[in-house]
Amino acid sequence: MQQRKLKLNEIHDICLRLLSRREHSRRELTYKLLQRGHQENEIEWVVNALTDQGLQSERRFTEQFVLNRVDKGYGPRRIGHELQEKGIDRLLFEEVVGEENIDWVDALKKIYRRKYREALPKSPEEKQKRWRFLYQQRGFTPEQIQAVFDLI
Repeated sequence: MQQRKLKLNEIHDICLRLLSRREHSRRELTYKLLQRGHQENEIEWVVNALTDQGLQSERRFTEQFVLNRVDKGYGPRRIGHELQEKGIDRLLFEEVVGEENIDWVDALKKIYRRKYREALPKSPEEKQKRWRFLYQQRGFTPEQIQAVFDLI
């Protein structure tokens, strides 16, 4: 019994150290603790307790992650995919994006200007290359990309 309590305290302390640096999703915490050799049922118990205490929050994690990725020039497709990999539900992502009132076209204009300045593509091939970069690498939607191309 004493051994289990020590183990749970150790897991709790690790979680608090991780959460003091930045927000983490439940999946991230679980993964990091499993990598350190802790048992899944003990991890789940501690993470549930931290969530109940308000020390771990999927919503806070999602809000911070979304704002950080938008600031770095990523679009909704990419951010949604990354959050899905971190165990965040698509509905929570859409709810947070709706609350934050993110202007995706404006965010896309900023990344476009940073990379290409105000220069128009010189050829159809160059336009396709830019389109692929914004769609595949940055994760913006075709409608958002077209809106920016219409503005330049």
